[in-house]
Amino acid sequence: MVRATLLACSLAVTGALLLGGLIPMTSAQNPTLGETPQSTPNWETIKKDADAEKAALDAKRQLLDARRALEAAEAPPDQTKKAMDNQLAASKAAKDLADAEKAAADARKAKADATLAAFKANMGEVPASGYTGDVTLKEKTGIIETALLAAKAVKTAAQRIVDVLPQQPAKRIVVLYAAAEVPNFQALIMFRAQIALANKGFADAQKASNDADRKAVPPDFKLEFVPPAAAAGLTLEAANKLLAFFRTDYTVGGVDLTSEDSLLVHALAGLIAGSNKNLDVQLPAVYSPGALSDAGSGILNDLTTLSLLKTGAQDKANRHDKFSARFTEDAGKEVDPEKKAALLDKAKTHKAAADTWKAAIGLYDSFFSKLTTVDDKGVAPLANVIRDGVVADVLLKDNLLLLVKLQKFGGAYYTKKNMLTLFGGMPFFHMGGVVASFVLLDGKAGTVQGSGVIPVHGGFVKASDLPQQINED
Repeated sequence: MVRATLLACSLAVTGALLLGGLIPMTSAQNPTLGETPQSTPNWETIKKDADAEKAALDAKRQLLDARRALEAAEAPPDQTKKAMDNQLAASKAAKDLADAEKAAADARKAKADATLAAFKANMGEVPASGYTGDVTLKEKTGIIETALLAAKAVKTAAQRIVDVLPQQPAKRIVVLYAAAEVPNFQALIMFRAQIALANKGFADAQKASNDADRKAVPPDFKLEFVPPAAAAGLTLEAANKLLAFFRTDYTVGGVDLTSEDSLLVHALAGLIAGSNKNLDVQLPAVYSPGALSDAGSGILNDLTTLSLLKTGAQDKANRHDKFSARFTEDAGKEVDPEKKAALLDKAKTHKAAADTWKAAIGLYDSFFSKLTTVDDKGVAPLANVIRDGVVADVLLKDNLLLLVKLQKFGGAYYTKKNMLTLFGGMPFFHMGGVVASFVLLDGKAGTVQGSGVIPVHGGFVKASDLPQQINED
């Protein structure tokens, strides 16, 4: 078919060339030799020539088109073009389908609107009720509900902490503290350092006193000692002051915990006590029976010993002052320069011994005064020393220290609307959750026996279900 078309186009081109004068032919109207050519153009002939030329060009174009068609027919099919054609056809079909569906939807909506209009015309308008089903939330909405759910989450966290505590082969005490309230034992450490310093002061004074007595004592000077009964009286007076301090001024005062931490501490105390972990629980920040039943007997003994040293120290300081005064007086009467210098040297030695005793006494008085002076909260440093001492004694007897902290305590709420709320359902939900952490330490070695972080999400609970959820054991 294509070849026949090509042959026809070739014949048409040849004919057009003959008609257009492109192939020369003999004209019957050519002027004879010697005649003058006509000057007026033959427009009809020109038009025919132009038409013939146009026909020739059209024939050429048709020939080229026929050749391209032949080449396209004989060439292998173009898959890319075919795919594009298919995609265009599919897109057009999809658009036609979408247009048809939209037209159908518009028709259904128009029908529904017409039906509703007819119904309203028959039944009349129903007035609006003024109720929209919204929930109006005021300030502090859900605080109590969230606190209740968070408290339950605290109990869950406490139980999970108890579950991971190691089972003890023998009965042990666990000292339970909120992490922020654990004692740093600074008061006890300072007390022991001051005790050691005061004892050293008295020991140094005693050495200086012995050296002075060995070097020079007036031969006719009578030493006056405090009678044993009087010394005992002074000692008893000092001890009575100490005992009166413990008896009248000392109170066991725990530092207030935040409500969040106290929730966790109290929950843990009960759960540990009721577990089978072989542990007894103590809460020194709340109540310390050791401080009441035996009010720091070791600390009291240390202070009593120092008070006895002070009583003898004052007597010895007075004696060395008298010796120094006697040697100074004798030196004033002596005319021999060498003897005078020797007497002054003895006076200086006893003066130094007396000053050493006075320095030790001053150190003790300053220490004791600071220890027993109450602060603006009515608590004396000695009370903290005793409290720290009781806890330290318990821990050093191979017991445990459990520190806990409620890192986060709170909750959330949300509202929702659905078909049920349209008919009066309460679309309000509460959630309570906590993040707790703990570390268990060996009281004697200080090594970690266990630790962890416990996150608890209580889940969202519908407002009407709160009583049942909260009151479940």
